This record gives sequence, C-alpha cells and structure tokens, in this order.
Amino acid sequence: MAGVCALCGAGLAHAAPVTYRTVVLSGDTAPGTNAQFSFIFQPVFNGLGQTAFFSAITGPGVTIANNRGIWSGAGGSLGLVARLGDTAPGTTAQYSDLSINPVLNGQGQIALSALLTGTGATSANNSGIWSDAGGSLELVARRGNTAPGTNAQFSNFYAGNPVFNG
Repeated sequence: MAGVCALCGAGLAHAAPVTYRTVVLSGDTAPGTNAQFSFIFQPVFNGLGQTAFFSAITGPGVTIANNRGIWSGAGGSLGLVARLGDTAPGTTAQYSDLSINPVLNGQGQIALSALLTGTGATSANNSGIWSDAGGSLELVARRGNTAPGTNAQFSNFYAGNPVFNG
C-alpha cells in the first residue's frame, strides 16, 4: 500500500498545475434570456475545459413552460443551446422537456435528447436527439422516423442520453 501511495505522490509532483475558472454561478444572467440561473445541474466538461449543462432559470417572463434549458461554453462564450418552449430544429413542435444530461465531445460538439409538444408532435413522434456536430443544432433522429438503412422506426430517445465520439 505504501508503494502505491508513493508512486501516486511522485506522479502528482510532476503534474501540470490545475487552474480553475468560474463559468457560471446561480443568480447570473442566463445568456439568451432575461432571466437568471437558479439551479445548475451536473455540468459536463471535455478535455479542452469546455462545458455544457442543464439549468433551471427564474425571472421576468419565465413560466413553467420555459423555465429550463441547456447552455454550452464550447463556442468560446456561454450560449443557450435549447430552452423549453422553443421550437426544436427540424420540427414544428416545441421542446416540452430536456434531458438533464447533455453530452459534450472532445471537439466541443453537443448532443441532447428531448421531448416535444405542440404542432406536429404526437405520442408516435414526441422525442428526439439533436446535435450541433454539423455546425448548428439540428435534428439527428426522431421517434417514429425510419432508421437509415432499415425498414424499422426509431422508438424512444428520451429514456437515455445520446452518446457520440470525437
């Protein structure tokens, strides 16, 4: 046991110093809104120190229909990625719930899953996966759509979190 600890200590002595920076605090203005962050849930980080996170917001104009979103700092400054009530790209429906665990890869690209409501959303197509891997946030797959190369339809995406490499 002592040998393991000595090796660990020796490895730490040569490690580069760790630097910390504040990305966001509860009470800060949430970019893309006139509201403030009220609860920040499980931020994710990549090897470049970029982050993405799910948060609740509070303030002027905030209702239960638009009080949560996903933000990312991967583009250099913190920005809104998706918010409840916003029209989901590639659909005519709005986000009704967002996964609390967005995924951020090593290149700063984000992926998220969400539920949909409103125009064009039914129980047969009310969930999907979105990613900005192509440059801007776009629909990758939607419940009820035919899976490429098959005759099968996608089932439900909201039960888990998307995963991608890069």
